[in-house]
Amino acid sequence: MASIYNPQNGQEITVGLPGCTVSDEAIQMAQRIADKRGHDVQLADDDGSWMVHPMIAGKREAADPVEE
Repeated sequence: MASIYNPQNGQEITVGLPGCTVSDEAIQMAQRIADKRGHDVQLADDDGSWMVHPMIAGKREAADPVEE
């Protein structure tokens, strides 16, 4: 399972998404949320945690792993 959090305050944005090892739904949702909010979101997934960045000027940086 996967969850998306606001890295600034730790607030859950969404939970219960299928993990990225099952489908792309979690990463796609994290990207949409980051784009809408205009700042990074943290995706906690089956294979670790990732900082997902919003699209800026039509480009998106690759997600960065988060050390826990």
